[in-house]
Amino acid sequence: KRCLSIPAALGYGSQGQTDQQTGRVIIPPNATLIFEIELVSLAPGPSPSPSPSPSPSPSPSPSPTPSKSP
Repeated sequence: KRCLSIPAALGYGSQGQTDQQTGRVIIPPNATLIFEIELVSLAPGPSPSPSPSPSPSPSPSPSPTPSKSP
């Protein structure tokens, strides 16, 4: 189990949330949202397809050093 806390600025903010049919406030303005979640199962994802191994990048050759003029 984990507890997630979502600050108002990342949730509904100063708007809050009202029921559109009744006008009743569901989530008040500036409310922190708190969720308790629990992972109850995990389904395996698709197997990754084999990808070709990347070819090595060529090493950069050193640039010539400018010679000083007399």
